[in-house]
Amino acid sequence: MKLSPRVQRTLAATVCAVLCGPGCRVFETDRLFLLNSNVDIPAGGGTRELMFHGLANQLVTISLAASKTSMIPQATLVTPDATQSAVPPASSSVDGFNSASVTLPRDGTYRLVISDASGQGGQVTVRVELGA
Repeated sequence: MKLSPRVQRTLAATVCAVLCGPGCRVFETDRLFLLNSNVDIPAGGGTRELMFHGLANQLVTISLAASKTSMIPQATLVTPDATQSAVPPASSSVDGFNSASVTLPRDGTYRLVISDASGQGGQVTVRVELGA
């Protein structure tokens, strides 16, 4: 079933409010964000985890924008069946920004585990955008 952009925005806003809580926003633009949140990554190898709901065969772009260009933001995507993959991996980070597109394999709740491969820590803006 194909949903209209308006219905997709409403669904994403509801999912965001339920799963992500305060600080999670969905923008009324041509771009639909399933997740748009800031996280503070602790120095020395700490992580933060966020969740979003996805559908099978949805193409999403995961973007990580660090507060410092010397940070190396990376994420591990954990699927509803607990399969893990580096999306985006540390190797694709440039000047504190990292992004990758992935097609979601199944319906359900996905987890993103965000970290800083440089070990510095700091704030990272995390976005999961529908489409490429």
